[in-house]
Formats: sequence, structure tokens, C-alpha cells
Amino acid sequence: MITQATSDNFTGPTWDNSQEYESIACGKFEKDLIKSREQIEHLRQAAQIAEALLTCVASLSEKSVEAIDIVSKAFSCNDTFETLALNLNTYINCILSLDGANKEARQMQGTLQNLFTEAAEAMQPVHQLLITADDNFLAHCLMRETIVPHQFAIKQRRWFKPHLLTLPEETLSTRLALNGPTAWGTLYTNISTSLQCKVETAQGIQTMGVARTAGLLKSEKRDERKAAYNAINSAWRTQQESCAAVLNSLSGWRLDLYKRRSNSRELHFLDTSLHAACIQRETLEAMMLAVNEAKDMGRKALQLRARALKIDKMGPWDLFAPPPSFNSQSQGETLQTFEDGIEAVRASFAEVDGEMGHFVAKMAKEKWIEASVGDRKRPGAYCTSFRKSRSPLVYMTYRGSQDEIGTLAHELGHAFHYWTMRDLHPVQTACPMTLAETASIFAETLVNDKLSERCKTPQEMLSTMWGDISNIDSLLLNIPARFAFEKELYEKRDSKIFNPTDLCELMRNSWETYYGDALSEMDDMFWASKLHFHMAGSTFYNFPYTFGYLFSLGIYAQSKLMGSQFYPSYTALLRDTGCMTAEDLAQKHLGVDIKNPHFWRASIAIARTKLALFENILRDCRL
Repeated sequence: MITQATSDNFTGPTWDNSQEYESIACGKFEKDLIKSREQIEHLRQAAQIAEALLTCVASLSEKSVEAIDIVSKAFSCNDTFETLALNLNTYINCILSLDGANKEARQMQGTLQNLFTEAAEAMQPVHQLLITADDNFLAHCLMRETIVPHQFAIKQRRWFKPHLLTLPEETLSTRLALNGPTAWGTLYTNISTSLQCKVETAQGIQTMGVARTAGLLKSEKRDERKAAYNAINSAWRTQQESCAAVLNSLSGWRLDLYKRRSNSRELHFLDTSLHAACIQRETLEAMMLAVNEAKDMGRKALQLRARALKIDKMGPWDLFAPPPSFNSQSQGETLQTFEDGIEAVRASFAEVDGEMGHFVAKMAKEKWIEASVGDRKRPGAYCTSFRKSRSPLVYMTYRGSQDEIGTLAHELGHAFHYWTMRDLHPVQTACPMTLAETASIFAETLVNDKLSERCKTPQEMLSTMWGDISNIDSLLLNIPARFAFEKELYEKRDSKIFNPTDLCELMRNSWETYYGDALSEMDDMFWASKLHFHMAGSTFYNFPYTFGYLFSLGIYAQSKLMGSQFYPSYTALLRDTGCMTAEDLAQKHLGVDIKNPHFWRASIAIARTKLALFENILRDCRL
């Protein structure tokens, strides 16, 4: 059923997390918290012995049974701790996503952050032991059942050996981070969830949260989109000094630490991001080369969307605009209920394999999807999970737009990815962000294409393809502009502290480099409003999106060629994403070298074909 109405009538469902915990005060929550603390005590006992063994690490061998026992015990305790603490943390984050001002949840968030720090400190001597020990000792450690699942993670840590500090320094760094980058990231989150925007509407000025205001950026009416955009940026300008302090502090902290780690081999500010993404520098350079060659394509996507909207040029407030309505009697955007949206995703997933369709139905039935509208909700969308029950969760705000159906598909793609790995050891499900976007963007592309196949008129095709075309300008222009901004910030941060004016100029220049004249003006406050620049645990939370987009297009092309053989191959690839580098994964499952720009150009060519089809549709619609 497709209905004409205002978007607030189309809000989605709310989570039901009571099967995990009824409340922060419930006995089950308190029991898991107590057990978490007990595991840290066990970890500390193991850590004391591991620290002593570091003094004789050169003499350790396969005969060092005591040392292997200690390593095995430590991993077992840490696995138990993480299962409990991450479960608690997910529950708290769910509460804060719905209401960032919840005092009890904020307090518990601080308690859990401290526990994670204590556990990390306790594991540091164990990690140091495995990083510095010889290959023979490591091989015998990896024969223990408790350590085997950690093989890839240990291998990744051993790459870090030239940058390792002394144990006291590593422990101090971990402890100080709690009141350093972690605190700065928390400050930004608190600002974003409490920030209020004053939006000029036909009914007068209305005050609402950032997430609700951001929803108006998807309004059919351009004046509403612009009013929302101006309100969001005006609100962030009131906090620009704080946001600048967050960015300066996070980048300064990291650069100082990178310098300290560069005694044996230089640690470049990109190295930690690339290592976390499980890709090599050559792969990033090959992808960015292909992306920079395709700037004209991203700009053309914007120009075609402006043509469809019958405006001269897109403004930054138009980037999330819905497709044009062709119903002259329409009183607003054509919206779909959440039930219709989830059914569209389910049916599309089912066409790949019935199991995928059943999974979407289960997500809805189990109330694992949060899609309601609320003033205190944090902006954005994400997928998370409960470690104990291995239940995936999706978070978003749903108002019925076509774009939000795409977001729903995207996050359910993430959830399905996790679902395929739920029987693996938890450490093997922790895939890097580059590969974490594979299933989500595949799902989004799949749903858009399946909906396109059912279209009966050029107008329906235009509306359905709108999300695909939006992805082209977003992932070939916006994401690279974010990367360029952050890269220049780190290149210059060593010699200066950036004030808000500097950051606005830096962001404006980055946007101009990619958007060129395809936008009427640049969003110079984007550095403040975008969460990803202010995350304590991650840097360069940008290029993996473009990686995932182009990588998934290559996989999607394979789905067309392989037919019924695709699904088992696809799930096998997803299951390997937590235990292989991106280069090895691509070689094993696709037989391609992603360090070669040819792979990325081939994926961009798929997107270019979509763009040409969209241009033909505009002609058929006489636009």
C-alpha cells in the first residue's frame, strides 16, 4: 500500500531488547557486570605472569608450557569478559541512541569504558608477549583451542612490532586514552544528542533535535530542505569552538603517539587506518586513482539529479532530496509504510536465496529493528549486535521515503553479514570497515535493482533509480572529499592548531576539489556536523565506504553471472571477512588483484552504465 501523507505518520517500529535485559537496574544486568569485573581480576593474575615472562621472551620455546598456559588462560578470560561487557555496552548504547540525555545510561557508559580500559591494560603484557616472541613459540600457542580463533588478529598485531613501546608506556597510553580521545569523543556525542535546531517552517519557528531536523533534508519541498540545512549549520556554529577542540585534540593526540612509535620505523598517520582496514597502501592508491579519474561522473550524477528536480544547480541542502513527484494532485512526497518498506527488502533478498528473505522477516518479527522518530534520537543509522545471544540489531529513523528504504536495506545487509558468521568465534566476526560495507552496499544495490525491474513507467524507474544515482555522487565525491579534508588536517596539524575558520576553509577547499561547479555552494560546516570526524576509536572513517561501494559492485556483477551458484559463494566470502586481508579475500573468492586500478575502473564502469540509463530515463520523462 502506497499512501499520501506526512512522514511522521510513517514512523517505523521500536526495539524490544527486554530479552537481553529488562533495565539497567535488573538482576541480569547486575550479574553480568559483576562477572565482567571478576574476569578482569583473572586477567590481571595472568598478566602479572606474562609481564614477568617478557624479561626472558628470547628464551621462550615450544617447551615453555607455563607460558603457553598463561597465554591460553588470558585469552579465555578476555573472551568471556568481552562477551559480557560488550553485551552490556550494546544495551547501554541502544538506550543512549534513543535518548542521549539518559543520566543513568551515561553513568553506566562511563563505568563500562573504565572496565574496557582495565581489560585492555591487563591484556597488554599478553599481546606484547605474542608480538615479540619467535615464530616457533607462537606456532605452539596457536595449537591451543582457546587461541586458534585469534590467529589472524595475532598476525595483524605482529605487524605492529616495530612500533611497539615498552610495556609501561603501552599501559600508560591505554589508561590515558580514557580521559583523552575517549573523553573527547564522548563530549561530541553528548553535544550532538542534546543540540537543538530552530527550523523556519510554514507554521513558524520550530525547535527540534538534530536527527529530526536532518529528516527534513529529505523533504519534497526545497524551501524546507534549505531551512533544515541552515538550522543544522546554525546550531553547530554555536558549538564550533568545542568541535574544533575535539578535532584538534584527537588529531594531536594521535600524531604525538605516532611519533613516539616511530623509533624503529616511521608510523605514518594513514598506516593505522590502513592496517585496521586490512588493506595495503597500494590498494588505497589504486582505488583513489580510479576515483579521481571519475570526478566528472559524480558531477554528472548531480547535474542529472538537478535536471530531474527542475533546478539550475544542486545546493548542499539538496543532496538528500527525494525524487520528483509526477502526480500533480500530490500533497506531499509519496511515502511507503514501514511494512511496505520491509517487505520490499525481504522480497528482494529472497530472490537471491530464500534464506536471505527469511532472515529479513525474522529481524522484523523479533523486533530487532529500531526505526521510530524521536527528538532525542541520535542522527544516522547503524547495525550492532548482542554478543551473548548473537542477535543483530538495526538502528535508523524511518519516515517512509525511498531513500530510507535504501537505508533499511543497507543496514539489514550489515545484519545479514553478521548473521552468516554468528556460529564463528566472535573475534572472527570483527571484520574491517572496508569489508564490513560489502554486504550492506550489495543489499542496497540489490533492492534498488529489484524494485527497478518491477517499474512500469519511466517515472517509476526514475524514482527507483534515484538512490543508485545518489550513491554515485555520494561515494565518488562526498566520501573522497572527506578523505581529502582529513588527510590535509593531519598533514598540517603538526605545525598548527586549527580554529573554526581554518576548518571551514579546509572543508570548503576539499568540497570544491571534488564537487567543482556541480554545487551552488559548499558545506563548510560539514567538519562539525559529521560524526565520523570526531570518533575516538577510528580515523579516516571515510575511504572504506567508497571501497565497499566499488567492491560490492564487483561482487554484484558476479551474482548476475553465477546464478544459483552465487549464494553459497557469497556467504563463504562474507564468512572470511574477519580472518583475511582484503587483498587475500579478493584473490581467493574473486580471483582479482585489487592493488591494480583496473579492478576499480571496472566497478566504476558498472556505475557509469547506471548513470547512462538514468539519463535515458530523464529523456523518456521529458526532463
